[in-house]
This record gives sequence, C-alpha cells and structure tokens, in this order.
Amino acid sequence: MDLVRLLFARTGRVLTVIFGLVVVVFVLTRTLTDPVDIILGPNSGVADRARLNASLGLDRPLWEQFISYISGLMRGDFGRSLSQDRPAIDAIIERLPASFILAFSAIAIAVVTGLSLGIAGGLNPGSIIDRLTVGVSSIAVAVPDFWLALMFISIFAVELGWFPTGGYGGFGEPKYLVMPAVTLAMLPTGRLARVVRESVVEEMAKDYVVAARSRGLSTSSIVRRHIIKNIAVATSTVVGFDFLLLFSGFGASLEVVFGWPGVGRLAIQATLVSDVVLVSALVVVTGLIVGIGNIFLDMIHAVIDRRIVE
Repeated sequence: MDLVRLLFARTGRVLTVIFGLVVVVFVLTRTLTDPVDIILGPNSGVADRARLNASLGLDRPLWEQFISYISGLMRGDFGRSLSQDRPAIDAIIERLPASFILAFSAIAIAVVTGLSLGIAGGLNPGSIIDRLTVGVSSIAVAVPDFWLALMFISIFAVELGWFPTGGYGGFGEPKYLVMPAVTLAMLPTGRLARVVRESVVEEMAKDYVVAARSRGLSTSSIVRRHIIKNIAVATSTVVGFDFLLLFSGFGASLEVVFGWPGVGRLAIQATLVSDVVLVSALVVVTGLIVGIGNIFLDMIHAVIDRRIVE
C-alpha cells in the first residue's frame, strides 16, 4: 500500500510538471513564432494568410486554441510537422529506436566502466588506482563530447579505417555503434565513477564493515554482500538519470557528427528550419519520457530501500 501511495504521489507531481511544460510550450509557440510566416513566407498576401490562419485555427481566441491543443495531445495528436508535412508524432516515433539503441549502449559501457573504476578507487583510497579513478573521471566529465567525436573519427575511422565515419546500425551492426556509444558514455562514466567511489569510501568507514572484518569476511565478500546493496540507490539514480538524459537527445551534437538518426538530430534539424510544431512536439514527448522514467526510478528506489516508503 505504501508503494501505491508513493506511485500516486509521484504521478501527481509528474502530471503537474508536464502540464506546466505544455503551457509553456503552447505560449512560446504562439508568441515567439508565426507558423504562417514559416509556411507562406513574410511577403505572402493577406488573403492567403487569412485562409491559412483559419485552417490552422490561429484565428480563434487563445483560450480556444489552448483547449484544442490539450485535447489533441490527449488523443496523441501533436500537430502536423511544417517541414515534413506529416504528423509530428510519426517523425518522433521513427527516431526513438535509434535513440534508445545509442543511449542503452552508452549507459551499458558507463555502468561497466564506472562501477569498476569507482569500486576499485573506493576500496584503495589514496592509492595509484584511486588517483587513476579520480583522474579518469575528471577527464571524462570535462572533455567536450563533440571534440572527442571528431578525434575518434580522425584516428579510428580516417587513419586506421577500423570504423565508418558515420551511419546507423543497430545492435547487429556494431561497426556503426561503437564510436558514438563510447563517446556518449564518457560523461555518465565519469559521473558514475565519482559517485561510486565516494559511496564506497563512506561505506567502508562504517561500523558494520569493521564488524564484518572482525568475523573474518574478506573484502570481496563485504563488497558483494553489503557495499553493493547499500550504494544501489545512489548508483541507480545516476544510471537512470543519465539514461533518460541520453535517450531524450542530450547527445544531439554527437548524432549530427556521426550521422545517427536519433531524436537529438531531429530536434536540431527541426530548429534549423523553424519547424515549431515538430520542436514543440519533441519537447512534450521528451518531457513525458523523463517524467515516466522518474516515476519508474522512484519505484525501483522504494523496492531497493523500503525506508523510502516508511
């Protein structure tokens, strides 16, 4: 029952945030841009503009337009893309699989690398391994991803010829996936390594670890039985947040550099052609993804640590 109450509470908060996001998107698309100018151009005739305004419903009062916009969203109608002349949601759904593949691959690399570095550094504070962990995580967080992408292309694609310079391929075609996934994994790897290291150092100083060692448990047994469980909430928070960030188009610049057809690249393309309908649909859809993902993360945290719902 506590989990049910938590679910309803988190869902209510997410719905409130999504509604606020929808209001902001609606106001901005109606005040900062004019779809008629985008479609017909600023020098179009008055009669043509009036007909298009009427067909788009822009001649109605603002409150009527807002109600129509909300009712359309509830039916899954996010408007018609101005640049692609098709439903905006179709263009977004078409790109989601590519974004998921890239985000999942990047976060998988980050989990393996970040956890390994963080645990190794946390178990040996002040050692060479620890300094290596801190150095690698700092570089991973600080290095610009687009610069790293260009370096990877220059070295591994152009000079060595190991990978293509760009293109799209799923899990079955890793030659297209390796460089963008590794590049995108750098930031979450650095963040995860830092969080895990600090959490392990903190846990290793607690009384239960001293008691476990006095009972003859080895360090590896303590890590498996206690440490990993106690840092699970912090670790899952970083992993979940970074996955949602990557899936929502955070790596848009990398998608452009590597020619990866994800939602980030779609957002840049829509912005360059002033497709306000598609941009607003992207904002709402990614907001929904992040909101639903946060609810899911909260439920995972509650299952891992029951104190959250007590």
